[in-house]
Amino acid sequence: MLEFLDTSINYISGLNTLPWIFIGFILTILFSLIIGEENVNKAMKRSALILLFVFVPLLLFRILLNVDFGFNQIIFTLFCFVIISLMYVLSYFFANYKAKKNEYIWRGKMELH
Repeated sequence: MLEFLDTSINYISGLNTLPWIFIGFILTILFSLIIGEENVNKAMKRSALILLFVFVPLLLFRILLNVDFGFNQIIFTLFCFVIISLMYVLSYFFANYKAKKNEYIWRGKMELH
């Protein structure tokens, strides 16, 4: 995977990303016509999670910090993956708690009137 990143870094950095955004937009429309919008949305969510948790931290090292990949960078990427995952889990439970609390308050106000 690291060799792939080294060879593809020229295509995914800077102004070279603009054509890929357009290509992705066209492919998304075509796939949603062929296999349905719901299936495309599910696949895009899964691929976005992979990009967010794995590919973005690796690119931060390679592009912004200009660091070669080593053991410490891979460990840091895994550490970022764990921390971001925990943040999402905590925010989900907090939002769920607040939604239940607001629903209870809302029902109580409706019963009073």
